[in-house]
Amino acid sequence: MVTRNDVFRAADEIRAGGRERVSLRTVRTRLSANLGAAGSPNDVGPLLNDWKREREYSPAIELAGMPEAVSNQLAAAGVALWKAAQAEASAIFLRDRQRMREEVDGERQMRNEALALLDGHEAEVRLLAERVATLETELAEAERHLQEVRADAYWERVVQEIWRILPRAGSLCVQEIEQRLGADLVEECKTHREEWGHRTLRKKIEQRIFHKKLFARAERGRFRRRTPKDDTKGGGGGGVA
Repeated sequence: MVTRNDVFRAADEIRAGGRERVSLRTVRTRLSANLGAAGSPNDVGPLLNDWKREREYSPAIELAGMPEAVSNQLAAAGVALWKAAQAEASAIFLRDRQRMREEVDGERQMRNEALALLDGHEAEVRLLAERVATLETELAEAERHLQEVRADAYWERVVQEIWRILPRAGSLCVQEIEQRLGADLVEECKTHREEWGHRTLRKKIEQRIFHKKLFARAERGRFRRRTPKDDTKGGGGGGVA
């Protein structure tokens, strides 16, 4: 592995020859001649930079053939100028960094204020969402209740129509009752939950019989109009089918 001393020796030899510029290429060539190995650019480069700083090397001046004293003074002036430039650049960097820090702080404050407003808006949105959910639940419940009221009113019309078509003296079976009911009632039933049919009609009639309203049982599963006599003798009652 190429050492610091190897690089410094090779650079000094090239400089002393005065015919070539001390560079990474020429130093690696000299190392190859001295050691049989040129060394990697990653190893040689940093060491060569150290040599240039310590030797205050200025290839343009030295290759121009200036006296060594003048060359050294110019090199020293170049180093001083470089240090002054570095100091100025450092001052500018510090000023810019302070300005950028102030700008970042300002942006951060604005962001925090915006986030606070956003949090407030999000809280309002959550409250509104909860209110909407509550209203939707209440609306669904109101719609369900309205549907039940409409269904009750519809079936009340149906049983009133059944009572109307039953003969004053006589009875009908469920099939005969259904045949006499209007088609408009059958069609309207599609808008309600319970399906139209013998079983549903029988259930509605039995419910009224259970509560001693409108209907009474007749022979062989037939139904008739309820009369005051049924209430006197307590007849016509029974369970809901």
